[in-house]
Amino acid sequence: MGSPSRFKYTTRSLKEGQTSLQLEYKRPWENNPAIEKQVYEIEVQKNGKMTISQKTDFTSQENSFTSISMAEVLSRMEKSSDYILLDVRRLDEYEEGHIPNATLFTNEKMTEEEANSLIPNKKQTIFVYCRTGRRSKQASQKLATWGYENVYDIGGIIDYNELQH
Repeated sequence: MGSPSRFKYTTRSLKEGQTSLQLEYKRPWENNPAIEKQVYEIEVQKNGKMTISQKTDFTSQENSFTSISMAEVLSRMEKSSDYILLDVRRLDEYEEGHIPNATLFTNEKMTEEEANSLIPNKKQTIFVYCRTGRRSKQASQKLATWGYENVYDIGGIIDYNELQH
């Protein structure tokens, strides 16, 4: 499985214009399609200043999920209550603290039957998080494979805790 990691990319502008940047989460030794894609729109102005925004309406492929930032999800949650927030950590982790209104649905014990019982509407918006983001990616992919259409991996509770301080 590997261990969680974060990458920092530095960009600089070469000329004025617009472009898209697509990042894929994929094991290079496997022939499977990427399990996750993130797309960013980049605009470079005449003075060299860049504006970068994440494109959130992007769906990478059939049976896939989208990753969005915890900050964006918190903003969406303030504006609407039409979502399900899933904490896919273990029970002991959940009991130590979780995001308000989160439902525990442990990744390692998750089954399609339980998902259908908990979330009967396959079009329901589902936000998924864990501790660091590894298990939430796995759980998000399971849900997407089972036919859920609006699955968003939002990373880890660590990101949530950083935003609350």
